Amino acid sequence: MGKMTLKDIFNKVAVAMDEVDLSDYMQKIYECADSVQREVAVFASPIIKHVLLKAEHGRLELPANCYEPLALAVGNARIRYTNTGDGFLICKDGEYDLKYNAYPLKITDKTPLSTNLDITKEGAEAMVYGICAGLCINDEPELYSAYMDRYNGILDAIVSRKNRYPYAEVTGGVWL
Repeated sequence: MGKMTLKDIFNKVAVAMDEVDLSDYMQKIYECADSVQREVAVFASPIIKHVLLKAEHGRLELPANCYEPLALAVGNARIRYTNTGDGFLICKDGEYDLKYNAYPLKITDKTPLSTNLDITKEGAEAMVYGICAGLCINDEPELYSAYMDRYNGILDAIVSRKNRYPYAEVTGGVWL
């Protein structure tokens, strides 16, 4: 099965909230979904992308959706760079493959429900409970706490599973 769509998420929210339809929440649900999706992608389940970019005059402009560059390479060779923190990397001129953590696409009321979300299935499951919490924060505080506990529990599980398998990447050097 592929990635979850926005409709899949909203259907799961309706089931979790025991609602037949979400019409009472439509004014708030898109903004809430966008906020929760961004939080999940940045803090627990990053969206890793690659793009070919050209550096000119010693500067490489990062994509607008990049929040963290991970690596710059030509083929298999990693290239040194300096992140200026203002949307640019300082490096030698040339064409490079940039690997980076990306923000997800913004969700608005104009976003088609058939849109596939960039985050993982586990991240999408967490989103369901984060959205539920956001929808009932003002009207039903006891449900808000229950949904937030579930949301945070899923996020913790995602992060701890990632941290369970540390890895090291070694470049260069000589086998002894």
